[in-house]
Order: sequence, then structure tokens, then C-alpha cells
Amino acid sequence: MDHLLAGPDPGALLGAIGIMLGAQLLASAAGALQGYFLGKAGQCLVRDLRSALFERLGQQSLAWHHSRRAGDLTTRVISDVDAMESSVLRDLSDLLEEALTFVIVAGIVIALQPVVGLATLLPLLLSFLVIHVFRVRVARLYDAVRARLGDLGAFVQERLGAVQLTQSFAREEAESLRFASLSQDYCERSLRVLGLRSLFFPGVGFLGFLSNAFMLGLGTWFIWKGEFTIGGLIAYRGYWWRLQSPIHTLARAADTIMRARASAVRVFGVLRDPIRIADPAHPAEWKERAGAVEFREVEFGYEPDQPVLRGLSFQIAPGEFVAIAGTSGAGKSTLLGLIPRFHDVGAGSVRVDGRDVREYGLHALRGGVAMVLQEAALFNESILDNIRYARPDASPEAVEQAARRANAHGFISLLPRGYDTVIGERGVKLSGGQRQRISVARAFLANPTILLLDEPTSSVEPESEDLIHAALLELTRERTTLLVTHRITLLQRARRILFLEAGRVAAEGSHEDLLERSPAYSAAYARWRFEETVRR
Repeated sequence: MDHLLAGPDPGALLGAIGIMLGAQLLASAAGALQGYFLGKAGQCLVRDLRSALFERLGQQSLAWHHSRRAGDLTTRVISDVDAMESSVLRDLSDLLEEALTFVIVAGIVIALQPVVGLATLLPLLLSFLVIHVFRVRVARLYDAVRARLGDLGAFVQERLGAVQLTQSFAREEAESLRFASLSQDYCERSLRVLGLRSLFFPGVGFLGFLSNAFMLGLGTWFIWKGEFTIGGLIAYRGYWWRLQSPIHTLARAADTIMRARASAVRVFGVLRDPIRIADPAHPAEWKERAGAVEFREVEFGYEPDQPVLRGLSFQIAPGEFVAIAGTSGAGKSTLLGLIPRFHDVGAGSVRVDGRDVREYGLHALRGGVAMVLQEAALFNESILDNIRYARPDASPEAVEQAARRANAHGFISLLPRGYDTVIGERGVKLSGGQRQRISVARAFLANPTILLLDEPTSSVEPESEDLIHAALLELTRERTTLLVTHRITLLQRARRILFLEAGRVAAEGSHEDLLERSPAYSAAYARWRFEETVRR
């Protein structure tokens, strides 16, 4: 620099400019390549992390899901993973690059003039302390912000799923006020972060300016004393920008990484949660699928001190059709969920074909069991895909045959697009009876060894009930069936009824036997018959 300032030298000047342009061209090309490959790596990270998160959610037990909110989990899969991608690769890469630059340039400025160099670095070193304090304080604030965002997601998903209920009770304004309150809480917590950031970044900028002032003041002083040169000071000015840039990068990275950390805590909290119901170390194969079911002194409760099943024992022979009845809270639906291991027993055992269900692999066990629930679980896809969910490789002909056996083909054929009709989220475009017939068709297609029916006609319109009853009786032929119901017609068809009270089998036998021998069953039967009369 001093050589160029000493006198005209066009060759040296052009050479210096050429070096600058070449270096900038190489830097721009390297920056473009770095941006592309880092962006690609970031998108791959999002893809893999999101896939791992979704897979983990699918592996968790029903009890785990019941203790969490679907909207909050959705926010973790979508928003939190995005927040991680936006900072982790970009800012960590910038930090490594800028840290190396800072060390090299700091060595150069100290070598050029030790006193000026050290004085220039002192305010910048104070910036590291400010950044550390900011990082500690903002981490707690970002944790609260991400938690409130999860609350918002959970509220929106839950209320959208119950929009008919909201409108039927004219609660739109009240729900809007509740959402506004949650949104205000999120806004206030975000503003706390904004307030801290508004102090932090100008503070770091001021320390950088202070460094510049020290450099110019001391540099000029040493020039006056003849111990420094104007060219050296100009060079210092250029180097100062390379010292200031890492500080700004570190400040920005401290903010974005703490924001990403809050999201990462939520994401990896799900990934680290142990899977309570998993395959055994050496799963047994379910080769001879007869369908015998046995409960041996089964104890179970959703909470440790609140048992639902108490010493429950019974046996069901292969191919037997058994109805399960009882008062509300007796444990009827609970015992069905123990067979495919949606829950594990607290004591005793549930056995299928002579083996404890915990000895089977989950895929093998659940592959031999089908369920038809009180509320049909359907997706916003075509009727064909909803039925074929039980067997994705099934042909359209096999799907149609299953629909015919479920008494569903008639209404499906009347739809404008037939089996290609998209039925809306949870099947909202169909009636309750139509949805349930699709669910029964799906069970026909699965062709299970064990069939579990949980109040399959309790939520359907009366004109569909007889059609569903006929389809269910067809479905139960030659397969082990456990039916939870209080429908008189279905109870009368069952060869055996298990009547539950307080988590135990209080009485068992045919419908006629129980009417004669069990006062509790007789009283319940009278109540069920009255309810059916009123309903019709």
C-alpha cells in the first residue's frame, strides 16, 4: 500500500486491481457453490429429520399419543424442523469460516502494530462476553415462544376438527376470543425476544465502532510519532472490516442457533422418548393362525392407581363369536385394545394361539387382526384407497368384492366418480352409515384371523343399521370375533356373551341364559331395549 502511494506506477496499480478482481471472482464462484450445496444439505436434513420424526410418531403407543396434542406434534414435524434447517447448516458454516478469518486477521494486525492491534481487538473481545450473556437469556425466551406456537397449533387443529360443534352452539365468537388470547400470549413472548434482540445487536455494533475508534485514534497517534505509516493505517482499516464481520456473524448465529435450539429440544424430545410397546428381541412367528384368544388374570389401568381390568380371565375358541357387554367404564373397549397390543397389561397375560402377544412381532400380530370401531377412521382420499388401506396391493376387483360383501357397493356406484370419489377429511362427505360400511369393507379385504368390533353401529342412522348388521354377521363367519355392543339383535346372535362389571367377568352365557341367571344383565338389557325403542 505504501509503495502505491509513493508515486505513479500504473503497472503495479493494474496488477493490484487484477488480483482484487480475480480474488473476488473466485470468492463469488465459491460462494455460489457453497450456497447451493449447503442449501441442498439443508433440504436433505429436513427431509430425513422429518421422516424420522414421523416414523417415530407412528411407532409410539396409543397411551403416548393420548397424553399429547396432535396439533403440537404437527407443529414439531413441520415448523420446528424448518426452524432448525434455517440456521444449523448456514450459520455453523459461516461460524467456522469467520472464526478462521478472525484468528488469521487478528494475528496480522498485531504483527503490523502490536499496541494498535491489541487496542483494536479489546472491544471486540468484550463482544464475546455480551454474546454469551445474550445466548443464555434468549434461550429461555425462545423455549417459551416455541411452546406457545405448539399451543396455537394444537388449538387450531382441535377446533377445526370440531367446527360443527362450535357452530351448533354458536360459540364462534367465544372461540375467536380464546384464539386471540393464545395469539396475544405468543405475541407478548415474541416481543420479549424482540426487545432483547433490539438491545443486543446495537450493543455489539457499538463495541465494533469503539474498536474502530481505538484503531483510528491510536493509529494516527503513532503516525505522528513516526512509528506507523498512512499505508499501514489504510491496511488496518481494511483488516478491521474482516475483524468486525466475524463478530456480527457470531451475534447473528447466537440468535438463530438459540432459536433453532428451542425447536431442536422439541424435535429431539420426541425422538428420544422411549417406545413403550415394541417388538421383542426375538419375535415368534404366528404360523398356524387359528385365532384362539385367552386372558389370564389380566390387570390393566391407564393410570397406575386407577385399575380398569381386575383379574380378567376368559377363553375364546378359534372361530367363536363372543359378544362383550357391560356398563359404561367396565373395560369392554380396553380389553379389545390389549389383543393387538395397543396397550400392554400390567399383570397377567393376553394369549393368542397359545402364546403371549408380547412374544409376537407387532407387524405379524396386527397383520392377523382387524378392527371396526365406533367411529370409522377414514382419510381424505378416494373410497378405493380407503378400502385398500387394509391391503395396498389389492386389485380394484378385490376392493369391489369387499364393498359388495359390506353392502357398500350400492351407494358407491351411485356416486359421480364411484370408487374414485374423494370423501373428505374423516369421510365428512358421507353419512355415518356409509362411512361405517366402508370400514367394514376394509375389514373384509383384510381377511383377518381375529376380528374386533367396538360398538360398530352405535353412531349410524337407523336405516343403515340393518345393512351393517347383515354385513357384520357375514364378516364374522369362520373367524374369531369379539364384539363390544349393547344392540339387542347382535347380542341375540352371539353364541356367548361376557358381561363385565368393574373390570371383571360378572356373568357369561347366551343371551337367554343371562336373562335368567343375571339380574345385572337383565336390568342392563331392559335399559338397552328402551334406548333402542326411543332411538327408532
